[in-house]
Amino acid sequence: MLPLRETVEPSVGQSFAWLSFDLPAFPYRWHFHPEFELTLISSGRGQRFVGNSIERFEPGDLVLLGPHLPHTWESTTDPAARSRAVVIQFTTQPLGGSDLEQPEFADIRRLLAAAARGLVFDHGTDPITRPLIESGASLPPLGRLLRLLEVLQQLASSGGGRPLADTAFCRQPRTRDADRIDRICRHVLKHLAAPPGLTEAAVLTGMSPAGFSRFFRRMTGRTFTGWTHEVQIAQACQLLARTNQSVTTIAAQAGFENLSHFNRIFKRLQGCTPRQYRQQPCLQQW
Repeated sequence: MLPLRETVEPSVGQSFAWLSFDLPAFPYRWHFHPEFELTLISSGRGQRFVGNSIERFEPGDLVLLGPHLPHTWESTTDPAARSRAVVIQFTTQPLGGSDLEQPEFADIRRLLAAAARGLVFDHGTDPITRPLIESGASLPPLGRLLRLLEVLQQLASSGGGRPLADTAFCRQPRTRDADRIDRICRHVLKHLAAPPGLTEAAVLTGMSPAGFSRFFRRMTGRTFTGWTHEVQIAQACQLLARTNQSVTTIAAQAGFENLSHFNRIFKRLQGCTPRQYRQQPCLQQW
């Protein structure tokens, strides 16, 4: 499923957004935006989707996402529980420019670069970071900006976080080659039920199959077929986690005409069969 592009509106009198959400449940809304995003879950439980990463979330879950990384949080169905989160969406402009070249930003610069894959911080519930984030919305505009810098520095100096998404879901620097990769990746995502093969992908980029194969591997670190399989299996994992559709139906939606082939690729990438994946305790709680 193609992620939706979200337009981020800065908070009043601010160059970035610092938002608090209090909902019956977080809805599934697969989306991306060009801003960084720092999300702290104050209450609620469910499933967190970041790129091809699917994990459970609970209170204290703290995640930093890089630009253009598809993501969503979806709550478990519990009428008695509320889902609350603090979300900060920002660019590097308020922090001192797109490159953060000042030496004082060295730690934060490394943190934001690592956030391209999404980072989850196991210490998100610590007694320092969480109160800083939860109380920031009540500060005046300048205080919020200084608080954002304080939070990022705290995260950067605490050892960083654990990467979430595979590198295939990270956007490359905006160069001509990266634009070409981006174009073919978007085409694959748009036609996932019948993804292009190597020859068709090469034609779409105006290259020979052999040249495109070398080019794609150089840019992404993987073969085109291998990357396509990773995206297809990520789609299948979402459908297994969120629907009761049969494995056969899910395989077809993920672009596999042959069920045996789907099962083989799924087990190679996930370490279990589709049915075993669906039976995991974390998904059974869904």
